[in-house]
This record gives sequence, structure tokens and C-alpha cells, in this order.
Amino acid sequence: MSHDNLKQYTWAEIQKHYTRSSLWIVFEDKVYDVTKFLTDHPGGEEVLLEQAAKDATIAFNDVGHSADALEKRRGFLIGEVAESERRPPPFTTGAAEGEKKVNWIVPIGIILLGVTVFFIIKHFQ
Repeated sequence: MSHDNLKQYTWAEIQKHYTRSSLWIVFEDKVYDVTKFLTDHPGGEEVLLEQAAKDATIAFNDVGHSADALEKRRGFLIGEVAESERRPPPFTTGAAEGEKKVNWIVPIGIILLGVTVFFIIKHFQ
């Protein structure tokens, strides 16, 4: 299927496909029918069933799939979310960078507090 003339699906249409007999997921506004892949998914059926009829972009990216998985995904492409129903992509870069900064601040703060307490104790002995 050429990406230029993909069938457009509304969220109402997509949300009808959430069962083992018809399972669709959305990734970056593309719609995938993963029904036939359900039993072969290396992470198990539950992983796909949890994302049934939903936007699985964040969940898919969080796992860090291989190049083979990304290539295999193409075979399940059946369409895309209708342009009028597309949501802006989730903004995760800023949050992830902010979390990294916070993760560094806490240990550095603990170390500085420890050094300060050490010098205070040494000074008053």
C-alpha cells in the first residue's frame, strides 16, 4: 500500500477493532491491523491487547524496537487516522530532558549536603 493514498479512518472506526478477532493499533497517525501478529508478538498478546484501538506511539517507542520490528510493522499498515482527527504528537522530549536534570540534581544535592555536614562536624571537634 502506497503511503500517498492510504485509507483514512476515524477514531470511531478504529475503536471498533479492539478484540483478538480484529485488533488495530495506531502509531504516529498510521493504522495497523495486527490481528494476525497477535500470537507471534515476541512480547506476548497482552502487550498488543493493552494498546488495542489506541494510539500506541509512546508505548511502542518506550520499548525500543529493533530495525526488524520496524520493518515488520510496515506489513500491517492498513491506513491512517483521518486528518481532521489527528492529534498533535505527544511532546516527550522536553519532559525527558527535564527528568534527566532532576535525576542529577538529587544525587548532587545529597553529596553536597554530606560534604557540608562533614566539614561542620570537623570544624567543631
